[in-house]
Amino acid sequence: MVGRAPKSYLIMHSRRGTLKKNFDTNGRWLLWLYARKRRIELIAALLLVVVQVSLGILLARQLGKIVDVGLMADKASFTQVFYLLALLWLSSDLAIFVRQVLARRIAEIVTHNLREKVSLHISHVSIPSLELKHSGDYISRLSNDIQAIRYMVASEIPSLIQGLLGFVAALVVLGTVSWKVTLLTVSVAPVMVVIASILGKAMGTSLKEWQGDMAVINALAQDATSGIVVTKAYNLQNHLERRFYLAGERAVNRAVKLAFVKGQLNSAMLVLSVMPFLILFGVGGFEVISGKLSLGQLLMMLNLLNNLTWPLQGMAQNFANIKAALQAADRIFEILTFPTERTGGITRFAYEDVEYAVEFDQVSFTYQTQEAVL
Repeated sequence: MVGRAPKSYLIMHSRRGTLKKNFDTNGRWLLWLYARKRRIELIAALLLVVVQVSLGILLARQLGKIVDVGLMADKASFTQVFYLLALLWLSSDLAIFVRQVLARRIAEIVTHNLREKVSLHISHVSIPSLELKHSGDYISRLSNDIQAIRYMVASEIPSLIQGLLGFVAALVVLGTVSWKVTLLTVSVAPVMVVIASILGKAMGTSLKEWQGDMAVINALAQDATSGIVVTKAYNLQNHLERRFYLAGERAVNRAVKLAFVKGQLNSAMLVLSVMPFLILFGVGGFEVISGKLSLGQLLMMLNLLNNLTWPLQGMAQNFANIKAALQAADRIFEILTFPTERTGGITRFAYEDVEYAVEFDQVSFTYQTQEAVL
């Protein structure tokens, strides 16, 4: 008896090792589609960032004013300014608390929905597509990559927006007090931006490579635990141990490289962030001596200077972490492009109309001797 199998069926099942990855989707856009479902909370969190920056500027002005009033020994004015300063401080703390709660709530909901969506999709992915990645790689994406996205939404993006808004607001206020001192103080800013951009890019690349190494380690750990019976049966303990050791060495070397880049970035930003304060102390001190600035104004400028140096110092770290999180989003959304199994029932082949690729001759099969099946 001759049996025939359609060529299209054989091709579909024999190319699972060469199935091409078709991933043209922008993970950033897809992540925004998930986040915009919480747009009311997003808008509220953004408004609270604006409120927080505004209160910070007012606090700096009131702090300088209370020094000038104290030097004038005006008790009534000092009491009034003190109460206003305390009210602004409490309001700022309340805005920070509510903003952090909203941001973390959004991050938890978005990552929960994303993890649930990806997990559900994996359960329906076709076997040929599913076997293109190791199960440990999927675990890494659903744990490490999701964690990177959660941290980005909860902390990195709000911090970056706050820093940028604070930088612009502080620059404007400082310019109204003394544009000459402000210009000299921020002269180091372009150098900080260039260094932050270069080292931040290198840090993002190293972080992405480290995430890939951790995915390999997770895959090997999955093999060692779930396949321990097979490993012992074929005496593969030494082989897996060697592979795990090499993967661990690569991950450690990558982590050391990442730590070196982080150290360069942090030390460079720390040194450069001190320079504006030295310039302000020097030039501003002469302005106070000459009577062009009051002591309170100098103190206010010192406080506002934190809004200039801190964003430049933390901006590189924010951008690097955000870049790594967006790359993690690409890895996660790549899973959603994997084709799923058909759910529409049985597809019947018209075998007589399809060119066959395999022919079975003189082959028979039966469940019972008196009834032939093939």
